[in-house]
Amino acid sequence: AEGMRVELANLLQGALGLRSASFSREPMRVPRIVNEQLLCFKQLRQCTAVDPSTGETLWTRHDLPREGDLFGDHEYVFAVPARETTASVHRALDGQLLGEREVPLERSRAYGRRVLTWRASDGYRLLEMFDPWEGRALWPPVKAMLDATLHHVSSEVVAVYEPGGRFLLVRLSDGRTIVDAELQAQP
Repeated sequence: AEGMRVELANLLQGALGLRSASFSREPMRVPRIVNEQLLCFKQLRQCTAVDPSTGETLWTRHDLPREGDLFGDHEYVFAVPARETTASVHRALDGQLLGEREVPLERSRAYGRRVLTWRASDGYRLLEMFDPWEGRALWPPVKAMLDATLHHVSSEVVAVYEPGGRFLLVRLSDGRTIVDAELQAQP
């Protein structure tokens, strides 16, 4: 089978992105897994892992859910059907199916294989980082008011803003609040 080739593309304001080097009727999604070892693209039910240094295909799977999330790191690739909580887990090296793991339904964003959750619980919002391979939260939840909003600032921090004026900056590596300030409340 012919492998998929990718090439760097110059996007808005000099940001680099990836695009398929071959024409396809189905749009290729931006890779959700990006690290030094592989890039993973999902198109329909197919997942293709590509070597980022050469653009060559490492492996391809044709059995993933058509809609859903794809995330992971240099060890594991997780594929979760839309609105479901059971992920198929594949070895990043060769795409081999390793089994299944439960993931939170309230997935805000994945950072490698870690999943940031932002969920309502008992009249509050809880911010947590979860490792689905290990099946555990990586740090205690950060509590905010139910009407708070979450903003992804970078791959290292997120901001939480409560309309009453409370502003939090939370470090993703350990869940520590690095800023907890009162700002002017929204009218």
